[in-house]
Amino acid sequence: MNDSSKNNGNIVIGEGVSLRGDLSVPGVASIEGSFEGDLSADAIVVGARGKVVGTVKVRQAEVQGETRQTLQVTGKLIVRSTGQVHGNALYGELEVERGGVLRGAIKPMRGAAATSAPAPVSPVGAGASEVAVDAAVSVPTN
Repeated sequence: MNDSSKNNGNIVIGEGVSLRGDLSVPGVASIEGSFEGDLSADAIVVGARGKVVGTVKVRQAEVQGETRQTLQVTGKLIVRSTGQVHGNALYGELEVERGGVLRGAIKPMRGAAATSAPAPVSPVGAGASEVAVDAAVSVPTN
């Protein structure tokens, strides 16, 4: 028999599946398809073909696909090389792989549990509201 106890409280929205609504997930939300709405979870993983539109509040996030609107991550936000974050993003720690894209208001959370200050990211052009990251940014943890 398969031990499913470690999967309790998790949700997977598979590739080709579209879901609209509000979700509260005590574990991990894995998005391979598309989700639109408000989502709160311990962690979210947006797959390479995944898309999330709405307000997301999590402790940890890994973005390989695309998020739009608001992303609040109290812990670590990882944007992979294929990841795109559009809109408002708040984070405790930030890691961006080469090729990862951040567009919008990207800010560290005040009072976050980050162990050290994140590296500054400069906007492209004067007065630009878009930040494109073409370098790896990592905040080391001890």
